[in-house]
Amino acid sequence: MADFATTTDLVDRWRPMDSTELNRAAVLLGDASEMLANRYPALVGNEAAAATARMVVCAMVRRAMSVDDDEAGVASTTASETALGFSHSTTRQAANPDGALYISSADTQKIEDALGLNRGATSMTMLGA
Repeated sequence: MADFATTTDLVDRWRPMDSTELNRAAVLLGDASEMLANRYPALVGNEAAAATARMVVCAMVRRAMSVDDDEAGVASTTASETALGFSHSTTRQAANPDGALYISSADTQKIEDALGLNRGATSMTMLGA
């Protein structure tokens, strides 16, 4: 199975990268594509949903790569300042502290819409009614 997105797709949607980042991105794009294909086998070879799969895979990799190396594994940081009798503290929560690849609920919605799995309410008439 070919990956749903390339490093060029990711760079076009996010930012330029050096060769080390591009190599990591290529591996993550493959992993994200595999995750998506395992969860939604109907995506493989589905040209109608290809753009959505590309968009979702790039979003997954961007989330995973957005964690700085010095912040990996840190769920939150707190900083405090005090001056002239006033104090201020700030806590920063990391959205993805481990840099994990995951399919968000928004990603799920996009894929299921592209595959026609979310069609809303339906009605049925029972036989003999």
